[in-house]
Amino acid sequence: MPAVRGNTVLDSQDSPSNTPQMMAASAVAEAPRLSIVVLPFDDLGEHPEREYFVDGITQSLTTDLSRIPDAFVIACNTAFTYKGKAVDVKQLGRELGVRYALEGSHQCAEDRFRINVRLVDTESGAHLWAERFDLHVGELFEVQDQIVAHVARAMDAQLTEAEARRAEQSSDPDALDLVFRGWAVFNRRHDPTSLLLAARFFEDALALAPGNVKALVGVAVAKVAFASGYTTDERATYLSAAEAAAMKALALAPNEARAHGALAWVYSATNRAEQGIAEAERSVALDRNLAPSYAAIGWAKPMLGRAEETEGHIAQAFRLSPRDTFAYIWCHIAGVAKLALGRDDEAVAWLRRGIEANLCYPLTHFNLAAALAQQGKTAEARAAAAAGLAVVPTFSVRRYREGAPSDNPTYLAYRQHIYVGLLKAGVPADTDESAPADTPVLPLTSSVPAVPSDCSLPDYAAALKGALRDYSRVDLLAASPLLRSRLLAARGRVNPADLQALLSETVDTLFASPRDEKLRRVIELTYFRPAPKQEAAAERLGLSFGTYRRHLTTALGRLARWLWDKERATQA
Repeated sequence: MPAVRGNTVLDSQDSPSNTPQMMAASAVAEAPRLSIVVLPFDDLGEHPEREYFVDGITQSLTTDLSRIPDAFVIACNTAFTYKGKAVDVKQLGRELGVRYALEGSHQCAEDRFRINVRLVDTESGAHLWAERFDLHVGELFEVQDQIVAHVARAMDAQLTEAEARRAEQSSDPDALDLVFRGWAVFNRRHDPTSLLLAARFFEDALALAPGNVKALVGVAVAKVAFASGYTTDERATYLSAAEAAAMKALALAPNEARAHGALAWVYSATNRAEQGIAEAERSVALDRNLAPSYAAIGWAKPMLGRAEETEGHIAQAFRLSPRDTFAYIWCHIAGVAKLALGRDDEAVAWLRRGIEANLCYPLTHFNLAAALAQQGKTAEARAAAAAGLAVVPTFSVRRYREGAPSDNPTYLAYRQHIYVGLLKAGVPADTDESAPADTPVLPLTSSVPAVPSDCSLPDYAAALKGALRDYSRVDLLAASPLLRSRLLAARGRVNPADLQALLSETVDTLFASPRDEKLRRVIELTYFRPAPKQEAAAERLGLSFGTYRRHLTTALGRLARWLWDKERATQA
């Protein structure tokens, strides 16, 4: 069976056993993890002369997906035998021994060209992800690489998420199961608690397989991200651990692009911006789709006194991956560069965009507070500072100043503008270092009303819907009655971030079955990673709007019932 593993083509095309029937008979009981076939796209129009363009996308996607570590990708010469045929994806999965299929369609109308792409679970037939591209015919060759890069990057995250959900069902997870779970946690949220949880999964994987490169890279990125949020005064300890993990990964796999990318962030965070840029450039030379490495170059430029160059690198990252998991940090990088240059209006726009993408990253709130304060918008600045302190209560201007990642004189002058803004916004000059980093934002004696013991299911469902609606707004979530639920109190934590964790973990647990995959995705794209409109969420899921609404109603009803029952059991 022809397939691509890493950059190696496995081809048995000339073998007499290479028929669908023989391949099905010889397929292993369980398909390899991260196994996928990219099927030729269906032509829904009457312009067969455009097929060469979409066939080129299919071939490029096959090549680029093979660069995902541990991926098993069926080669094009086998995939194209299905061209023009009606395909049952479940049968396809059995024939080729793959867990996933990437399928799509294309159509041309006058001067417009539309491509639809879908990721399908071959075991259940469920759609895991969907995307649509609308292009002008004259743009086809210009955007082909961008489409391929965007889909390949999204596939990396989506396949990891799908494998993590499978791993959660294992009673005896192996190292790769733990790696998938670590990356899934890291990709979903970037609050301090989640970053440390991701690092723990990676470290547990290394306890089982000390040479696992993906786990080493995971440790590096989780710890450098944690340190870069100024969550602790022990930044140097986390950065040292991150560097050691990245260096070990490169010693084992010198051409591992993600390891070079991780090291780029570490170098730039430790006063070695030029080396950081070199590592990021090496990373994208090995894998052109690593959009975060383009952003890493943009992050390093202000540390060399060249903040005006940052926006171009961030734009390059967004061209490759417009809806990336890490988009929030790219917006933050661009915003801080604008703030450093004194362009406060532009800084505010970028930073607000970053907060919309991820409300849990504290530094975006603090830099937004600084920018608003420099504009004279004191009330808004103080609200932004309060939102940041809700995530990291021990943050201070002293910690931020002492953690400056560069001693470049121009960069330090940039930072001075930010320090002044932070102080104007009411960010503490220093904090009580005896306070633990996870100090609850709301004590149990908060004025927020508790969930009453006789709360009816409809009332509980209404409170739950409100919490889900405010999921990405810590300031609003802080007023949710669910923060005072006994179910949350039993966990010993009452932060808005912990309510977010409870909701996301419950959704993952309740809808863990493959048959409930669509319900989980509906909740995720409506509340956790919301599309701009519900119509857009339905489109990304490949559903009609009516079907999407029915799925949403079903998912909310089951989620409310499950949590309400748990709440009552805890009260008992």
